[in-house]
Amino acid sequence: MTSQTANEPSTNRQNVFIYSSVGHLANDGTVFVVPVIADTFAALRGVSAIEITALSTLFLGVPLFASPLISRLADRSGRHAQLMSLGVALLALGLAAFFAAFVAGSAAPRLALLFAGAFITGLGSSFYHPLTASILESLFGAASGGRAMGYSGAIGGVGAAAYPALFSLVDASIGTNASLLGLVLLNSLFAAMVLYGMRSSTKVTLGGTKSNSESASLVSVPIIVLTVIAFLRAAALEGVGYWLPEYLSYDRGFGTSIWLGITVGAVYAASIGGEAVFGHLVDRIDGRMVLALSGLVTAAGIAGFELLRGPLSILFLLIYGVSFVTFPVLLMLSSRYVPARDRTSARGLVYGLGNGSGNLAGPILAGLAAGTAYGGLGAGFILLSVVSAGSAVLALLLP
Repeated sequence: MTSQTANEPSTNRQNVFIYSSVGHLANDGTVFVVPVIADTFAALRGVSAIEITALSTLFLGVPLFASPLISRLADRSGRHAQLMSLGVALLALGLAAFFAAFVAGSAAPRLALLFAGAFITGLGSSFYHPLTASILESLFGAASGGRAMGYSGAIGGVGAAAYPALFSLVDASIGTNASLLGLVLLNSLFAAMVLYGMRSSTKVTLGGTKSNSESASLVSVPIIVLTVIAFLRAAALEGVGYWLPEYLSYDRGFGTSIWLGITVGAVYAASIGGEAVFGHLVDRIDGRMVLALSGLVTAAGIAGFELLRGPLSILFLLIYGVSFVTFPVLLMLSSRYVPARDRTSARGLVYGLGNGSGNLAGPILAGLAAGTAYGGLGAGFILLSVVSAGSAVLALLLP
């Protein structure tokens, strides 16, 4: 965005915020609905467990490598807005591949299209967070950048809760073809809106918040530590989130009742408020303290949920949901340790590599701790609570 700073006319800042938040809605909604789509293929198209595992690994693994590269390209070209718009368009294309796979007449093209959809949606999800964090920081500056990211993250949380619910509702009432096609059309609309809204944006200014050292290296000790913290946070958050439905069904006796869906939905809804709250905090107090606090809240929420029973246990589960926050805290803090020219690249490492690898490792870690019985997931949850507490300790060691 040419010469856009925190002093940019408020109308333009608001427009960019609105259209970039539409992208957040599409991005997080797609990320959270892909596992539901995969489950639908397993149930209705006979896709094997091994194939679903490979698909999920591809979907989650692509951002580990793609996000740092895309972020580096954005820093070198300055075309953050255009690249972010491309990412949203790729999400729509990936969903179109899933739709084509579902209506395919034979197994071979279906599997090829299914994996193409996983790759394209994984690639599309690699763009949004690092690029948009730099756009918002550039526009809103140090005084309110975290708050802007928090509100944007809250809108992303709406997408995360709404997309799976919308897909399931249309699937149950009309059919899977209609639900998949509806998502394709919805994301295509959102991609067009983002492209239209960001059309006048050319380059992001390299100003924004002041970093500790303009001569610092991109791969510095603080960025490495932040990447490790992102890994630990994501492992704890995603490890519990991934296995939560099974744990509630088998250990807490929810089965497949309506309370299962209500409880899981309430956890994701809690994250909407959490994004806004932590976004406000990171503008007002030391980001290291906010990052440590988020890790401790996650640890307390997971431990309280596992060790207690009854309504108090569910209250702690909602506390865990409130702490399901990475966007405003990690990505605002990461710009503190690198030169302005490398801020998006640093975010690509912290969020793409750190957060992405944690998303992969967390469910595996909890599953290994559980063993062969779903009831054993409790031990895995306690382990992940300790992991989250470890991330809080590391946050306090940051310079």
